[in-house]
Amino acid sequence: MDKNVASPVFRNLFSCLICLTCFCLRMIS
Repeated sequence: MDKNVASPVFRNLFSCLICLTCFCLRMIS
């Protein structure tokens, strides 16, 4: 994989991970 192609993908996955974490924390609270 090209770094140019991988960067946006990893950023997108990281953003999704943060959103899911925040969502889970809200559900638990």
